[in-house]
Amino acid sequence: MTPQRFLDVVKRRSLIIWSVLAVGLALMYSFRGIVPSSYSGVAHIVLVAASGTRDPSVSIVDLPSIATSTVVLQRVRNSLKLPISLVNLKGNVSASVLGRSSIMAIGYRDPSAARAIAVSNSVADELSRYYDEISTQSYNVNVSRLSSALADEAAKRQRLNHE
Repeated sequence: MTPQRFLDVVKRRSLIIWSVLAVGLALMYSFRGIVPSSYSGVAHIVLVAASGTRDPSVSIVDLPSIATSTVVLQRVRNSLKLPISLVNLKGNVSASVLGRSSIMAIGYRDPSAARAIAVSNSVADELSRYYDEISTQSYNVNVSRLSSALADEAAKRQRLNHE
């Protein structure tokens, strides 16, 4: 087919082409109202231990599971007073480690842009708090045991000094 013949066919069929184009645009416009808009909020977390080395108490590959755990999401739900169920919240939260780095992206999808941002930031905050609890839990137990042992020894020494 030569370019001239192609243009002749397009001219003869221009009414059909414009009709199909108009119907397609009208359908796209009408379906736009049917499909609800959705916004995605994303927060990034960087895992850095106080001494500059990574904390061995929780591996970075475990963090996405912890971020989407019932404990963290229930705290988010309570702090933001979200009217949705925990199952729906969990279904809209995503967490993944970016490559082989110490950076994790936490995302939340919602029809409200403000809520999408608030929930993703709140999950990041609660994950940070919960991580602190997990990583210091064994240290707190050890410090408590050592403190009570020191108190017992001090009491024994006090008794021996009075005898």
